[in-house]
Amino acid sequence: MGRRALVRGATAVAVSFALAVGIGSLSAGSAHGEPVAGEVVVPATTSAVPWTSLLSAGPSGFLRYEQGRGHLWTSYAGADTVVDASGWDSYGTTASGAGTDVVARYDQSARTVTLRDMTSGEVREVALPEGHTYYSTLGSTVVTTTGKPGTDTVLHLLDLGEDGSVADRTVTGLPAGSYLWHSSLSDARGQIVRYRTGDDEFTGWLDVAQGRLTTLPYAVQAWYSLVALSSTHLVWWHDGTLFTVSRQDLTATPTSRPLTNVEQVLGLVGDTVIVSRYDASYGRNSTHLPVSRVDAVPLDGSASRTILARTSRQAMPTPDGGLLIPGGADPDQWGVWLVESAQGGGVTVRRVADADPKRAAHTVSRLTLAQGRLTTVEEDPAGEWTYLHSRDTGATGSPTAGTRVNRGRLDLLHYGQGGPRLLDTGDGRTIVSGYGTEAEAQPRVLGPAQSMPGTRIDSSRVYQTAATASGRFAALSGPWDSAGVVQTRIVDLDSGRTVYTTTEQVRALWGTTAWVSSGKNGVVAVDLLTGREGEFVSFGRGCLLNDFQAVGRWLLWNCVLDSEGLGVYDTVTKRNQTLVSGPDWEQAQLGDGFVATAEAGQLKVIDVRGETPVAHTAGNFEGLGLQSWDVDPYTGVIAQLRSDHSVRLTPSGVPVSPLVQRDATVAASADVKGGAAAWSPKWWLNKPAASWKLVIGTKAGTAVRTLTGGQARGVVAPVWNGKDGAGRLVPNGAYTWTLTVTPADGQGAALTKSGSVKLTGAAAAWRDFVGADGFGELLTLNGSGGLTYQYGTGNGTFTGKTTGSGWPTTVKAVPFGDLNGDRCNDVLVRFSNGALRAYRPGCGKAVTPSTAYTSLGTSGWTQYDVLTSPGDVSGDGRADLVARQASTGDVYLYKATSTGKLATRVKIASKWTGYKKVLGAGDLNGDGHGDLLAQDKSNELWRYDGTGAGGFKARVKVFNDWGASYTTVVGVGDLTGDGRADLVSRDTSGNAWRNNGDGKGSFGGRTRIATGWQGYKGLF
Repeated sequence: MGRRALVRGATAVAVSFALAVGIGSLSAGSAHGEPVAGEVVVPATTSAVPWTSLLSAGPSGFLRYEQGRGHLWTSYAGADTVVDASGWDSYGTTASGAGTDVVARYDQSARTVTLRDMTSGEVREVALPEGHTYYSTLGSTVVTTTGKPGTDTVLHLLDLGEDGSVADRTVTGLPAGSYLWHSSLSDARGQIVRYRTGDDEFTGWLDVAQGRLTTLPYAVQAWYSLVALSSTHLVWWHDGTLFTVSRQDLTATPTSRPLTNVEQVLGLVGDTVIVSRYDASYGRNSTHLPVSRVDAVPLDGSASRTILARTSRQAMPTPDGGLLIPGGADPDQWGVWLVESAQGGGVTVRRVADADPKRAAHTVSRLTLAQGRLTTVEEDPAGEWTYLHSRDTGATGSPTAGTRVNRGRLDLLHYGQGGPRLLDTGDGRTIVSGYGTEAEAQPRVLGPAQSMPGTRIDSSRVYQTAATASGRFAALSGPWDSAGVVQTRIVDLDSGRTVYTTTEQVRALWGTTAWVSSGKNGVVAVDLLTGREGEFVSFGRGCLLNDFQAVGRWLLWNCVLDSEGLGVYDTVTKRNQTLVSGPDWEQAQLGDGFVATAEAGQLKVIDVRGETPVAHTAGNFEGLGLQSWDVDPYTGVIAQLRSDHSVRLTPSGVPVSPLVQRDATVAASADVKGGAAAWSPKWWLNKPAASWKLVIGTKAGTAVRTLTGGQARGVVAPVWNGKDGAGRLVPNGAYTWTLTVTPADGQGAALTKSGSVKLTGAAAAWRDFVGADGFGELLTLNGSGGLTYQYGTGNGTFTGKTTGSGWPTTVKAVPFGDLNGDRCNDVLVRFSNGALRAYRPGCGKAVTPSTAYTSLGTSGWTQYDVLTSPGDVSGDGRADLVARQASTGDVYLYKATSTGKLATRVKIASKWTGYKKVLGAGDLNGDGHGDLLAQDKSNELWRYDGTGAGGFKARVKVFNDWGASYTTVVGVGDLTGDGRADLVSRDTSGNAWRNNGDGKGSFGGRTRIATGWQGYKGLF
C-alpha cells in the first residue's frame, strides 16, 4: 500500500489543525487515558522463562535458586525451606557447599562462612583467618587461599571442630606460581581444581581427607558444561569423544568412546552418561535457555533415549549416585527431576520439585494491520528466537483479540539492525524483506496460511529492499548502481512477471495504480495494466516530498524544507486539503477517508471526506515509532503497540467507502484438463466481504455451477474445475458468469461483476468434434467415400473441414458422444453387413476406416432404419443411442456404459411407423436432457423431451406443415454460438438451411447457409 508513518526528525510542538484548513472543533472521543467505545486491547503474549539453578545436594535434599524466590532447600519429597530470599544465582561455584545437607553462606563483609545443617537445624560459623580468601565449601570444610596468585598461592582447609574451634590444614601438592580457577566439580570428599603454571594448564584433584592436591596425568580439555563429577567417576566430552575415569584412581588412563551431538555433560548415573542435546526449534543455543533435551547414553554402546524433553543450566549429582536436573516437557511444566539407577541397568527419572517459573512478555518490535489481520514480529523470551505471528482481529464491528498463529522464525541476523520490513498486500499475503543484497534479506512473500521463510519474489535479480505493495503487485528496489541510480521493478506476485520498471521512486501502490515520484514536489499515476502515465499531482512549489501514502481515492502527502506541511489530496474531486501548514506536523497514517495522527499525546482522527475536515480524539496516542502503529485502510481500525507489548485496536469511527473492485485477473479462457486444472479468477476488494456467489451458466441461461463463499478478506478467488454441482465435467464451450459480493460492514450496495469464459479440456460438447469450442459439427459422406467434419465456428455457418477417406458409400454414420472417456466425441458407423463399430478418432482428427474402434456387434444392426443420438437420455452423463426397428416401428434405447460399449436395448416406444424422420436434436429446452424430433408423414414436426431417466415425455408439436422438401434433417448442436441447439436441413435442390434453436423447445425461421449439397450421400 505504500503507507508509512510520518515522523519528524525533531520533537514537534502540539498542532492546532484548525489553523491549517479551519477544521471543525475537536470532539473528545474519550477522556485522556480512558478506553474508546469499541476498542480492544490485544494482551501481550507471555511465556514462562525458567531460571532454576541447582547449587548443592545432600542426602536429604538440595539447594536451588529460583528467580523471585531466592535460595530454597528442597527435600526429595518436594518440601521447600527458604534459606535466603535475597539469594542470587551462584552458577559455576561451590560457594554454597557441596555433597552434604550443610548449606554454606559466605559473608564477604564479615569474612565469615555460616554453615547451616538443613537436617538438624544446627548453625555454625567459620571466621576466615587474616590473609585468607574464600574459595569453596566442601561438606563442612571451608577451602581458602593465601598468597599472591601466580607467585606463592597456597590452598587451605579449615575444619570446624565440635567445640567451634577451627583447624587450618595446608594443602600440599600445589605447584608454586599457580593461578587457580573456580570449579563447581566437587562434593564432601574433594574438588576438581584447574590451575595454570606459566603457560601450561593442569587439572588436579583436591582430596579433603588427605589434604593433598594431586595433579592428574592427563588434560581435561573440556570444562564447565562439558565435564561432570559423579560419586564414582570424572567424565567429560571433547571433540566427538567421551572420556571417563574412576574416582578410585583418578590418575589412571581415561577410557574413551565416540559420542556425537553433545551440548552438556550433565553427569553419570550408574553405567549411563546423561547429556543434553541442543534443539534449534526451541530457541537460541545457550545453556541458560530451555533449548536442549536430556538423553541417557549407556556406556555399553546401546541406543540412547530421551528422558526429559527440555533442560537448562547445570545438573547436580547426589551423594548416592543420582543426578538432579532442572527441566520439563516445556517451560510451563518446569521442575526438578531426579535420575537414578534402575534395577537391571539403565536409569529412571522422577519429578521431585516444582519450579513455577516467572512469565515474561514477548517483545513486539513491529506490526502491520490489514483486512482485520494483525501481523507482528515478536521475540519469545524463553528461547530468545524472533517469530512472525498473525491474528484475526475481525472484519466488521468492534475488533477482537483473535487467536495468535505462529508463522515461523525470523533470523534477525539476516535483516540488519533495522530488522525485517513487513508489507501487507491487503489480500492475506505478507511481504518480508531486509535491507541489503544478501540472499537471506531478499524480499519474500508469505501466503495467508504460509510460514517462513516464504517464497522469494524474484530470484533472477538482487534487490535492496521491498518498497511498497498492494494486492498482487510489489515494488522492489535494487541497489544503487555506479551512477548512484536505483532501479525499481514492480512485480506481479501471481505471475512473477515484471510489469513496470522505473528509476524514479515508487511512492505507493493501490490496486492497479502506482504513484511514482515526478520531480521533487509531485507524483504521477501509472496504470500497471498498460504502463501508461496518467494524472500528475503537484503539492506546490517549494515542496520536497518527504513521504506519501495512498488509499483508494485519497493521497496523504508531507512536504519538508521550504514548504513544510501535511495534507490530503482527493483524486476524484481534485481537492487538496492542507491539514498542517508549517513545520509542526506529527506522525500520521492514512485510512479510507481519514487521517490518524497525534496531538498533545492523544490519537486524533481527521475525517477528510467533506468540504471541511472534522477531527475527534480516540484516546491516548501510544505509537512508539515507525513500526509500532498502523491504520487498516480496509476496516478503518487503528493499531498501536503499547509499552507493555500489548496492542490497542481502536475503530476510527469513519466508515469505509462502498465495496469496489481494486483489481481483477479473470481469464477469458481456461483449459481444465479434465478437472485436474481450474479456471481461477480473482477479484481484489477495497474492504472485507461478508459472502460472495459466482454463478456460472450456459449462454442459453442455464446455470451449471454455483460457487459460494463466506467472509473474504481483500480478495475473492473462486476455483472452478469445469464440473457441475453433481461432479461431472460440463461440455466445452463458452459460459457466462456473474459474481455478487456482499460487504461485511453492511455499508453500501453489493458488488456485481459479470463476463464470460471459454472452457476447454472439459467434456466434449454434443456434436463438437473439432476445436473443443462447444460448436457443433456436421458429418457428411460424399460419393468418393470421404467422411467429412464440416466445422461449426459459432457464426451459424460451416467454415472448414476435415475428411477421412476410404469409406464405403453405403455406411451410416452416427455422431456420438464420448464413449471411451478420452473427452473426445466418437463416431458410430454401421456397415451394410449389419456391423456397428464405435470409432475413437480423438479430438479434431478425421475418422478413417483405420481409426481405432470398438466393435458393438458384427451383424443385426440393419434391422434399424433410424440410428441417432440425442445426447444423454438416461441422466448418467453419457450419450445414448436411439434406434427404430424398421419392421415394427418400435423404438429402443441403447445406454452407453462406463466400459465404452452399449448396454442391452430397452424398448421405450412402440409403432413409430408414422414418422418419416426421427432425429436426435440435443437439449432443446434447457433441462439438460437429450431430446428427439420426429417429422410425421403430414410434415408436422414433434418434439419428445427426454426425462433423464431413459425415456421421453409425451410429444409436443413444434411446427405444422414443416420440411416437406427436406431430404435430411440433422440436429447439429450449437452453430450460432448462443448455447442453443440448432437444426440443419437439406432440401431436394441441395440447399442447406439452418433453424436457430430458441432454448425453449422450438426454432426460429430458416436461413440458407449453403447450396449444392445434393452430391452428399449422407448428412449425419
